Amino acid sequence: MKSVLIELKNGLEEIRKFIENSKMQNQLFVNYKRSENNDLILKPEEVEVEFRNFVLHYESFNNKKIFEYNTIIISLYGYFENFIEELIKAYIQSLRSFISEFQDMPQNIVENHNQLSAQLIQNISIPKYQGIVSEEKIVSNMASCLSGEYYTINVDAYTYHKANFRENVINEFFSKVGIENISSLILRYPLFNDYLIENEIDKSIAFNIINDLADRRNQVAHGSVDSILDKDILSQYVEFLDIYCNSLYSVLFMNTLNYRVSKNIHQYCLHSPIEVFGRAIVCFKIVNTHIQLGDTLYAKTNNLAEPIRYGTIISMRLNDVEVSEVKEDQEGLISIKVDCKVNMSYEYFIPKNVTHNNELFPQQAIVN
Repeated sequence: MKSVLIELKNGLEEIRKFIENSKMQNQLFVNYKRSENNDLILKPEEVEVEFRNFVLHYESFNNKKIFEYNTIIISLYGYFENFIEELIKAYIQSLRSFISEFQDMPQNIVENHNQLSAQLIQNISIPKYQGIVSEEKIVSNMASCLSGEYYTINVDAYTYHKANFRENVINEFFSKVGIENISSLILRYPLFNDYLIENEIDKSIAFNIINDLADRRNQVAHGSVDSILDKDILSQYVEFLDIYCNSLYSVLFMNTLNYRVSKNIHQYCLHSPIEVFGRAIVCFKIVNTHIQLGDTLYAKTNNLAEPIRYGTIISMRLNDVEVSEVKEDQEGLISIKVDCKVNMSYEYFIPKNVTHNNELFPQQAIVN
C-alpha cells in the first residue's frame, strides 16, 4: 500500500513543479516586456535577440494558458484516478497477506469476487487491462478461491468503474471491498479534519474539489472548456488532493489493522494492561507469548477516528530484568516501552508467526 501513496505524492510534486515553473516563466516574460518598455537592453546582445524571438513566439501562442490548464487538469486527475485504483488493489493484497482462507476475507470481497471477475472478463479488452490479465488467469484465480486451498484474488476486478471519481463514485467503489461510506471515515481522520478547520471549509462541501476536478477533466477531454482556473487555485487543488489521498491511505491502513485485530488472526492477545507508566510504557502478565524488540504492538482504542494505534517495541523488562526477547515458555510480568502513546483503556495485541512487510504494514503512514 505504501508504494501506491509514494507514487501519487511523486506525481503531485511534479505537478507542483510544473505550476511553479509556469508561474516563474510568466513572470519572466512580464519582466522582459517591462524592461523593453523602459528601453533596457539585455546582455549579451545575441542572447537578447534570441530571447526577443522567443518572447514573440510566446506572445503568438494565444492558447498557451488553456494548454497549460488542460495539461494540469488531465495530469492531476490521472494521478488521482490511478492512485485510487492501485490503492484498492493494494488494500486487498494487504488483507491477503495475513488471511490464509478466502472465506475469511471481508464479506463484500468474497461475495463480489465471482461477479466482478466475470465482468473483468467482459472488459478484458480495455487498454488498462491489456497485457495485465488474461481470461485463463482470471478463471484460474476464481477456481482457487473456491478450492479452499491457496488462493489468488482477481484484484483488478475491483478496479472497474464506469464514471469518473467523484465523492459518490468513490464511496461506491470502496463499498465493493466492504468499506461503507468511506467519505465519512475520511472526514473523521485527524489530518483531513485539521485541513478543513485550517482552511475554514465546511464538511458539507469538503469534497467539492474532487467533484469539480472530475467535471473539469470531462470538459478538457471533450474539448468544451467553459472556464479555466488560475495557477494559485490549481495549487490549492494539488494541496487538497495530497491531504485527501494521505487520509484515504491511512483510513485503509487502519482498516487492515482493525480487521486483523477483530478477527484475532495470527496474533498474541495481551488484552488490557495491569498498569501504565507515563505515556509509553505498558505492563502485562504474559504466558505462551513470543515477543522481541522491534515487534509492533497494536492497540484497539474504540476511537472511530483512530481505531487502531500501533508502535514499535523499543525496550522490554521481564520480571524486572531487561530482555531483548521473550519466548513462549517464559511467563511473568512484562513492561513494554513503545514509540506511541499508550492508555489503560486499550486492548493490546502482537502479531505472531508473521513476517513483517513494511510495504503492507509500514510503521507509520506518510503525512508529509
